[in-house]
Amino acid sequence: MQTPWFWIFASAGLGCASSIWFREAIFLWLFVPSDGRLSPHDGLPIYTEVTGALSATIKLGLKAALFSALPPIWVVIMKRLKPWTPDYWWWFTIVVTLSSAALAVAGIGFVYYYFMPAGLGFLLGFSQAFAVPMIALGSYTGLMSSMMLWVSLFFQLPLIMFTLAKIGFMPYFRWRLLRKLWWSTMLILAGALSPGFDPVTALMLYVPMVALYEVGLLVAWLTNNRGEDFYYMRSITLLVWWIISRPYWIVHRIHRWLAKYGLVPFS
Repeated sequence: MQTPWFWIFASAGLGCASSIWFREAIFLWLFVPSDGRLSPHDGLPIYTEVTGALSATIKLGLKAALFSALPPIWVVIMKRLKPWTPDYWWWFTIVVTLSSAALAVAGIGFVYYYFMPAGLGFLLGFSQAFAVPMIALGSYTGLMSSMMLWVSLFFQLPLIMFTLAKIGFMPYFRWRLLRKLWWSTMLILAGALSPGFDPVTALMLYVPMVALYEVGLLVAWLTNNRGEDFYYMRSITLLVWWIISRPYWIVHRIHRWLAKYGLVPFS
């Protein structure tokens, strides 16, 4: 029987080898968000050093090895936790981990399909009248991978807020107290993470960060609210229920009035 380390290293090696073997398809897939704006040479990025393309390929292989090793590492950890963890919390951990992976994929998709096309369209189109972009291969792939990493981490926020509210460490009212601090802090962080330190790309990052926090607030409120309201949602729910129930009570009262005078059978 093979040891867990064998499967971890085997997965990492397979991921690394596969990414290097299919490097051309992977790189071309990564270039799609640029929409052919990286250089005048068929829109492809350039490299100015002899080892530039090889270095980018090696970095791609190392990143693929890391991500390929994560599933067997997770399986090993969950097996080790199984004897020491109650069934409820063990399954809770599995659901949280799988949800975290799904949110990470959503964050990567956000970067690939929205942020990078729109951000590069603004940054590279800003100077098209007086300058020609010549983007280096390593610079582009580094930007793409770093943005995918940071945004996928930020997409974990609703899950983190749910988990901390679920265990009672950070109920809804504590997260609500941090709302203004989060809004101001994320404004600075979005500017620091944006590729050009410009207000357009910073705003493209800032809005999802704030939206994720508000989603997390709603999740925390649904999980552990201690009777508090969320944007008057409880009051609105009661009002909607009152409006929906009015026809029933009107019909009920009319029926009682008619029954009082013997016009209909009393029930």
